[in-house]
Amino acid sequence: MKNLLLLFISGLFIISSCTNSKKETSSTGNSNSTNTINTELTESFYKRLEGTIAGKPVTMHLQKLNGEYNGTYYYDGSWLNLTTDTLIGKDSLILSENSYYEAYNSQNSQQPQLRLKWTGNGFKGQWKNGEETKSYPVMLQEKYPDGSYAFSVGMYQDSVKAFTGKSKSPFAKISFEYVKPTAVDETGKWLDNQLKRISGIRQNSVDRTIGFKKIADAYFTDYKKEISEQQEKGPDRGFFRMDELYQQQPAIYSFQ
Repeated sequence: MKNLLLLFISGLFIISSCTNSKKETSSTGNSNSTNTINTELTESFYKRLEGTIAGKPVTMHLQKLNGEYNGTYYYDGSWLNLTTDTLIGKDSLILSENSYYEAYNSQNSQQPQLRLKWTGNGFKGQWKNGEETKSYPVMLQEKYPDGSYAFSVGMYQDSVKAFTGKSKSPFAKISFEYVKPTAVDETGKWLDNQLKRISGIRQNSVDRTIGFKKIADAYFTDYKKEISEQQEKGPDRGFFRMDELYQQQPAIYSFQ
């Protein structure tokens, strides 16, 4: 799965290069969406945000799906990861910050935090270091200038039992998190096809659900065959096995 994730990130860099080339000959991005209106936070979203932390410029990519936030932001020459720490009501949250060189689950680590409140078109709050000895103001606003793109986020999930009708049957579960461009112009369609290709879906497929179902069905067929072969090799000793395949597209979706 790590290799799959690295492949996807590499694919994004390729898309970025190709998108920049396309922009030289056609109008791209969402130039009319730079000015956003005040809205409530929805159950799932992708947002591109610009602003400052401690007075220094920041570009942030943040998504929410299944109640969990994750994302990245660029600050002072480094990309930093963001994950959910605490949710406070519908419009306030605390995000934990990690650099790309840190393990997510470092024992006894004191991670910096972003304590944010939604303003209707962005976030404001405080950045605090792990020891809480330093605190800086955070001001962010949702923006999509030329060269950046708005996306929706979604998930496809499915599961299957190895032996239908058995309550203690081994089973497999598959999950795909994905992003989809909201633009329906030529560039939006081209970008959508590239993201489908990286996910393993045939280009020009209309519905992601159909593409993901084909991948899931092939995976489940192989899974059932493997479990059946294991059962034939010896008596059932009551083992219980769950296989899970999970694919997530990282939260760096804008190319600016």
